[in-house]
Amino acid sequence: MPAAAIVRVAAAVLLRPDGQVLLAQRPAGKPYAGYWEFPGGKLEPGETPRHALDRELDEELGIIVRRATPWLVQEFVYPHAHVELNFFRVFEWEGELASRDQDLKLRYLPGFVEGKQEPFNGRLDGVTMSYEFVRTGKPMLGRTYYLQVDNRTIYALRFTGLRDKLSRIRNQTDLIARTFKLK
Repeated sequence: MPAAAIVRVAAAVLLRPDGQVLLAQRPAGKPYAGYWEFPGGKLEPGETPRHALDRELDEELGIIVRRATPWLVQEFVYPHAHVELNFFRVFEWEGELASRDQDLKLRYLPGFVEGKQEPFNGRLDGVTMSYEFVRTGKPMLGRTYYLQVDNRTIYALRFTGLRDKLSRIRNQTDLIARTFKLK
């Protein structure tokens, strides 16, 4: 059985200044109908991911992208397709966001809110970064410790959890990071 062709998709993470992101609900009759996703769509033959992003957002939402940066590329194998998602963070656009498809529902939800970077001292010194995000509609908190061994080696310890629970155990995550050592 031949391998399925990869479906290339451009996806937009439209960020408002308050950290909220725009999501679109998948329409009835498509795989994963009713699920929320980032707006975007399939690349046409010969099209770059950025050109597809611009075209799809104009077609679906009636906006012209003014400032966007490539963010990450992820591949997923679903029962119905092998998909390559080219994510872009979209910071500026022109026009009023509105669904051009009456069946397409749009919604802003809290997204990733970058926290501040702080110096960190322990057996290994480094920095820590706290951030907030939403997973399955629940407010989450993440804290990553970047611990430097030498000029070429940095270890990253990452803790994520429900915002209220991770906040309560911050002293414990700090202690774990402070006492981290190499064997």
